[in-house]
Amino acid sequence: MRRSSDLSVDRPRRRISGRGVLIGIGALFLFVLIFGRAIARFYVDFLWHDALGRNDVFWGVLQAKLTLFGVFFVAFIVIAGLNLLIADRAAPTQFPANVHPYVERFHELFGQRLRVVRYGIALLFALLLALPAVALWQDWLLFRNAREFGIADAQFSADIGFYVFQLPFLSFLLNWLYAALIVVLLLTAAAHILNGGVVFVSPVPVIRQATKAHIAVLLAVLAVVKAADYWLDRYAVTSSQTGIVQGATYSVVNAQLPAIMLLILIALLTAGLYLSVVRTGSFRMPLIASALWLVVALVGGVIYPAVVQALVVNPNQQEREQEYIARNVDATREALNLTDVDVDVPLDHPLLQPARLREVRAVMSRHVGVVRDALSLSSAAGALGSIAGNMRTPERGVVEHGDIDADAGSRVEPSRRTWEATNILTVATAMVAAATARTESRGCHRRSDHPETRPEWVRHLDVTLDSTGTITLTP
Repeated sequence: MRRSSDLSVDRPRRRISGRGVLIGIGALFLFVLIFGRAIARFYVDFLWHDALGRNDVFWGVLQAKLTLFGVFFVAFIVIAGLNLLIADRAAPTQFPANVHPYVERFHELFGQRLRVVRYGIALLFALLLALPAVALWQDWLLFRNAREFGIADAQFSADIGFYVFQLPFLSFLLNWLYAALIVVLLLTAAAHILNGGVVFVSPVPVIRQATKAHIAVLLAVLAVVKAADYWLDRYAVTSSQTGIVQGATYSVVNAQLPAIMLLILIALLTAGLYLSVVRTGSFRMPLIASALWLVVALVGGVIYPAVVQALVVNPNQQEREQEYIARNVDATREALNLTDVDVDVPLDHPLLQPARLREVRAVMSRHVGVVRDALSLSSAAGALGSIAGNMRTPERGVVEHGDIDADAGSRVEPSRRTWEATNILTVATAMVAAATARTESRGCHRRSDHPETRPEWVRHLDVTLDSTGTITLTP
């Protein structure tokens, strides 16, 4: 006889119910709906780089993104976990009886799992705060491969490479750290409340000294991080366009930067006052400093620069912004490698006074419209020649349209409006000469005496202006 253990036993077979199939299909559909586009984009990017033979670029970008996600995820977990651990260590040995009813409900609902729930929420926030960092992979690669240009900016004498390679990522890093500390502060405050560190026995809650010290230290760290962010803002406002030109302007240098320096001092003072709570146990002075900080940030950072711009700069913008426009021009020349170009201003060149510019415009509107002929173009050439015949070189000691220095009795560089009027007359004369030479109609050039389009005119006309002011055409 066989032993009973050797006998086959009919085991109940598991059957997959229709509900389970529907749940599985629904879960798969939800997964594809949420992640399908991202997976498709990932695969298409891989195929594109593979077709170009640049898989190294694809995997390099992916490595940078994963590195950023991992570093910021772990950083938040460490900061949040450390503070939650300190909150648990600082909890009273005996849970107080007169806690808030909502706190009691939390303990009744989660019981011993309350600590696990807190750390689980911290993990969720770590995921949410680490995901935005992935988009900064280009800034991270620039930061890792920072180089110097050997050119210093005009305001802080910092190398231009700092603005290009390091400043974007450092600004994001401090902003992220500030946001992460705010989330950690809220999680820590909630942990202290649930641990009994805050007792609601009256309209004003009673806070244990250990809880006060922990919260005060976090607020001090927040203030220091904000002071560091203000320090980087000094470089950011001098490299962004806040006025007439790109870069620092009069209101930025004389109003906004001093206000930022004052905000840095107030932030550091506030951090010191929050640290004093560890000994005094009173938040009165730090809260007063925080209110002062808010007022100075509003008045000094927003209102005062706007007032300076409106009342000091705008009434005399050309004079106030002259230095900063020159900085912008110098930076542009450095960027285009035009620093070694010799600029020769022909002060003895005949010039057209700006007041006569309206005559040039009237001639062009009357005789050189969309439809023109030989007679109208000849009239335009004669009228422009008459205007050009009145051009002259300003004489020494004669003040005319700001081109002459009366006090020194010597000629200075002509004004911008004078050069613009002279150049417009030159261009108008060249247009009339070219339109007269092109004896056909093409595009916006319509000759009523030559309405046909001629194939031999499928070419450009070169217009040359020589030193004597004579315009010649080269077919």
